[in-house]
Order: sequence, then structure tokens, then C-alpha cells
Amino acid sequence: MKHLFLLRHAKSSWEDPGQRDHNRPLNDEGKKGALLMGKFLMQETIKPDKVICSTAQRVRETWAIFKKAAALDLDPLFDDSLYLCSASQLLRVLSRLQENDNSVMIIGHNPTMVDAVELLTLETFAFGKYSTAGLCLVEIPCRSWEDINKYRARIIYFKAPKMLKP
Repeated sequence: MKHLFLLRHAKSSWEDPGQRDHNRPLNDEGKKGALLMGKFLMQETIKPDKVICSTAQRVRETWAIFKKAAALDLDPLFDDSLYLCSASQLLRVLSRLQENDNSVMIIGHNPTMVDAVELLTLETFAFGKYSTAGLCLVEIPCRSWEDINKYRARIIYFKAPKMLKP
């Protein structure tokens, strides 16, 4: 059994219209959202044992806040191919993981997050919008990450900052 956490980056700033998309930081709401979601994960029984992040600034900041709030002692792998990739590209990244990586978190962007959930579960995303700092945990009944697209995943939960009490 494999567990995949899909965390969308927290809300980012649009204050500087000339700033490259890749370099946009989090805004204050985003920082609060990342903190809330990290605190949520700290209370959960299933935790990631590997983290792979997009290289975008808003993802890096989301991870830093989330990691501290969740009390995770993990060093992420930053993968430039996750920046605005497709769900199929994300599955290719996952297919290269070691078999003993049983619980993995991907921190990235939408629409990749919602598309990946739909591709893995073969269902329409039932939670409406995949909001910023939204966290979905899916369970995939396979032994190897190479085989994740051969099995139908099921959603364990989806949580977003607005669903949690501050």
C-alpha cells in the first residue's frame, strides 16, 4: 500500500505584477494557511516519509512553514519538473521512486493537484475547488510506484484551511 499526499502551495502574493510567476512569494493569508495545514498533519497518524517539491518560491515557503508546524524532520527534494507540470508528468516523477518509499508528499500547483487526484481515483474531484494549501491524501493499493496508474486509488481525506478551525 502506498500513500500519496498532494499539497497545493498556499496562497501567493500578486503585489508585484512584473514579478516572474516562479518567484512569487506567499501572502499573509498563505502563511496562515500553510501553518494551519501543518498543524492538521501533526495530529494525523499517517505522515510522509519523503517530500518532493516544485522549485517555485511559493512552494518553498509553503514547505518551510508547513514542515515546522507539522514537526516533520525531512529534507525535501526540489524538482523543477514539478513546476506547472501535468498530472501525467507528476505520475512519471512518482514512478521513479524506490519501492520502500511508502508515504510520499508532493507539493505543487493546480490544476496538477486536482488532475492527479482524478487520474488516480478515476473520479471527478468531489470537494469542489482544490483550494490553496489544500491537502489530499490518497491510498494506492500497489507495492511499487511504477504501478500506481494500474490501480484505482481512494481518497482518505481532503482538507483545506477554510475547513479547519484556526
